[in-house]
Amino acid sequence: MTYQGQVFGITTYDALFKFVLNEDRLRPSFFEAFLPGIHVESSQRIDDHMNPLQELQNLRGFLGHADSKAAVEFLNENPKLYENLPPKISRFLKGMVDNFDDFKYAFPEPKYRGTMDFACRLDNGEYALIEMQVCQEDDFDRRALAYIAAFYGGQVRAGDEITEIKRVMGINILGGGPDGTAHWRDKPQEFIRHYKLQDQLNDPKNPNYLDGIELVQYSIMNAPLDMDNQARKDWITFYKEAHRMTDTDVEIKIKTEAVSQAFEMIRLKNLPEDVLKAYSAQDKEYAKYSKYTESEKEEGRKEVRAQMEQVKAQMAAQIEQALAREKEAKVKEQEAKAQAQEEKAKAQEAKAKAQEAQERADQMVVGMIDKGIPDDIICQIAGVSQSTLAQIKRSIDQQ
Repeated sequence: MTYQGQVFGITTYDALFKFVLNEDRLRPSFFEAFLPGIHVESSQRIDDHMNPLQELQNLRGFLGHADSKAAVEFLNENPKLYENLPPKISRFLKGMVDNFDDFKYAFPEPKYRGTMDFACRLDNGEYALIEMQVCQEDDFDRRALAYIAAFYGGQVRAGDEITEIKRVMGINILGGGPDGTAHWRDKPQEFIRHYKLQDQLNDPKNPNYLDGIELVQYSIMNAPLDMDNQARKDWITFYKEAHRMTDTDVEIKIKTEAVSQAFEMIRLKNLPEDVLKAYSAQDKEYAKYSKYTESEKEEGRKEVRAQMEQVKAQMAAQIEQALAREKEAKVKEQEAKAQAQEEKAKAQEAKAKAQEAQERADQMVVGMIDKGIPDDIICQIAGVSQSTLAQIKRSIDQQ
């Protein structure tokens, strides 16, 4: 990931991160920037063996080493070698070889995560645990909390009295790296998150806290351009942009003396041989990781595209079905309207015929009245009642 003309190394790599913070003179400035409200005059780096989470790392490294794989392959290809060994040793060794793949599956090598763990004891006796996390991981927050909680509880396991347990502050610096990886992309306005154990039931305006564990996270790619804390601004620039900066950039942007000294330490041409070797190895590992994640992203994009095509096809089919149902409904509606109109016309026709029949019947009754035919005979012939006949006569008289 190193490019031509690069002056300074990538500060989020483990080699440079620890190389810089190993300097006692630089750590107070770092803590001033990233531990809000805590004044640190000095700090002492804690040996790696005090890190409570480095469990079975030697075993994982042994199982994943190329020599171990080559030895297993050699023994599988030359089974007669077992015959020259004492029976117990032969059975043990053969059992190890036969189950080698299961061992590797149970204790896999950790994939490259871009994390750097650094533990310090502050001058007030409290602890600060620093972790650099370049690549995004869904479970990182839980792992970060487990890390500081295990360290906090480890003080008891180490034999200290409960009253002597000291506060543990976790500092997570997130993002950056060669690709400028950003964390909290869904909330780009958030630069700092500070977690504490807080009482959830009582007065939130005057909250109760359990003092002991705190976690402060910084998403460096979300950092605002202007900050009141100059040390924090300069250290953020150091971790975010150093590998793309020139001497002129450093002279213009960096105002904190400790950060200027840190830039001097990470010049690629001046790195100690062991630091440069570790840095180069991590650079290659990160390149592999980036290539792998890009491949995963491309596979993900292909899967998303396939899913989108499937969704489009399903939507098209649903739309087509909806249109067919709408067309069918319109046809039925038109048929229903036509049937209603036909029934209405028939009813009107029947009504007209009824009126016509009534008019003929009335005319016949009037004719019989004019001829002087008796009322009972008229009622019998016309099929009308006496009251109806009387009503007809009254109508004639009124005319």
